[in-house]
Amino acid sequence: MKPWLRRRLSYANVMASIAVFVSLGGGAYAATQLPKDSVGASQIKNGAVGPAKLSAQAKRQFKGATGPTGATGAQGPAGAQGPAGLQGAPGAKGDPGEQGPAGPFETQLASGQTLTGTYGAEADGAFVGAPISFTFPLPSAPTGVFVPASGTNPDPQHCAGSATAPTAAAGYLCVYEGYSGSATAPYFDNVTTGTRSGFSRFGGVVEFPNNGSGLLVDEGTWAVTAP
Repeated sequence: MKPWLRRRLSYANVMASIAVFVSLGGGAYAATQLPKDSVGASQIKNGAVGPAKLSAQAKRQFKGATGPTGATGAQGPAGAQGPAGLQGAPGAKGDPGEQGPAGPFETQLASGQTLTGTYGAEADGAFVGAPISFTFPLPSAPTGVFVPASGTNPDPQHCAGSATAPTAAAGYLCVYEGYSGSATAPYFDNVTTGTRSGFSRFGGVVEFPNNGSGLLVDEGTWAVTAP
C-alpha cells in the first residue's frame, strides 16, 4: 500500500463511502424493482401528491367533482327596508265604459223636499194672474199663504222665510211678495177646478185684482214643501 493512501484511509472515510453507495443504489433498486400497481392509497402520505404531479385527466376529474351537500343553515335576520323607488310613468287612459241605463224618473216630490221659484204679474186691466207650476207634483195639495211685502205675515209659523230666502213648512206653499204696484190682496186659483180654492198638487195661479189706479205689477218668490 502506498504511503499516502495509508495515511488518509480511515474508518470514517470507509463508512461515508458505503453510505453514498447505498443511497444511490437503493433509489435505483426501488425504482426498478417495485412490482406494478404495488403502491396504493395506504402507501401515499397526506399531501405527498400535489397538483403539479397530477395528470391532465386527473385534474379534469377533480375539477368537476363535488362533495356532499351540507345542511341548510338557519335563515338570517331581515335586512333594513330600502329607499322607495321612483314613481312610474302614468299608464295609458282606458277606454270609456258603456253608458248605464237611465235612472227612474221622479213621479212626485218626496216627502220633506222643497221646491222654490219666482213669480211675476204685470197688466193694465181688471186683474192679472201669475201662474206657479211645481216641477214635480206633490202627494197632496198644499195650504197656500201669501206674505205681503209690507204688512203683517199672516202665518210666520209655517212661512218664516222672506222674498230673498223663501221657505215653507211641510204641506205649505208660501208666496213672498217682493214688489207691488197697484195690486190689492190676491187670491189663489186652483187650476184643476177653476175655483178660488187654493193650489192643487200640481200648482196654481196667484191672481191680483186691479185697484183701478192704472198699471198692475206684482213680483216675488215662492217655496213649497211636500207633506
